[in-house]
Amino acid sequence: MIKIMFVCHGNICRSPMAEFIMKKIVSDAGYSDDFYIVSCATSIEELGNPVYPPARSELAKHGVGCAGKTAVQLQKADYDKYDYFIGMDAANIRNMNRIFGGDKDGKICKLLTFADRGDDVFDPWYSRDFSKAYSDIEEGCNGLFAKLVDKFELKSDVRTFRVASPICIVLHGHPSKEDNINPNLKAITDIFGIYIDNVYTEKLENFFLEQNSGEGDIWVIGDHKSNCLVLDLYRDPCDQMDVISFGVICKNEHRDRIYALMKAMKEETQRKLCFSFYDMTERKVWLSAVIAGEDKCSMGNITQKIRYVGSFDDFCKQNNI
Repeated sequence: MIKIMFVCHGNICRSPMAEFIMKKIVSDAGYSDDFYIVSCATSIEELGNPVYPPARSELAKHGVGCAGKTAVQLQKADYDKYDYFIGMDAANIRNMNRIFGGDKDGKICKLLTFADRGDDVFDPWYSRDFSKAYSDIEEGCNGLFAKLVDKFELKSDVRTFRVASPICIVLHGHPSKEDNINPNLKAITDIFGIYIDNVYTEKLENFFLEQNSGEGDIWVIGDHKSNCLVLDLYRDPCDQMDVISFGVICKNEHRDRIYALMKAMKEETQRKLCFSFYDMTERKVWLSAVIAGEDKCSMGNITQKIRYVGSFDDFCKQNNI
């Protein structure tokens, strides 16, 4: 689920207009289940007050309701709860950075950047032009929605997820128990009908660790067009922690469950290594190449073979392990 918070000064005009315009856009497109959308203020001036009547009237002209909305204030703890913080003007951006103590994960944006414009949505509290505010906000929200639909593959028949993690965490979890399979990995393979046990995880781990520095192929286990695991077994000569890129390609019907399991694996990695945020839902070049059924993938000056097998047993047979 994509979590968006729209932000303005008082949370009675622009940001609630954006909240409910965006909700209508995603609802009309059939993607309500993919989004969680709210709005808030950077100030305390209007806390508890409803949407300003002229803003509410402008929304109503376009068939957009906002019943029950009251102003709430942005909190520092919100930073880890949402994916995007969308401000209406430069002052909102500055205030969000102040409240959060910076924007280490790049979550803060100005709305009209999604309309290929650098200007602000002027506050209709002062301009009194609520029609112009609605038009600007709708343009920005449509641009934001288009970007997110493309980025998160909402129109695709399949979804892709990835984590970069030490192979021991992918296979055994954290805290690591060498004789057990990571329950998140086991749950993913169960969804796909791919059998895995301790013997396969041990063979896979040993095979990866035996790769020469600067070598290693991309292995696809399962149906590359719908449900499969993707293991990038390249041994990075600059990495001393044996980190691999672990990807999953799944049908849309499995997306919520797979997302939760991959998120849990990402959080295991972050607890172990204190990794900063990374976007595990962003399709990487190698995942796109797998979906297309290509036999190799080039990233920078590295070119890897892509090998396809139906099961862990086939993987072991092809590698004589």
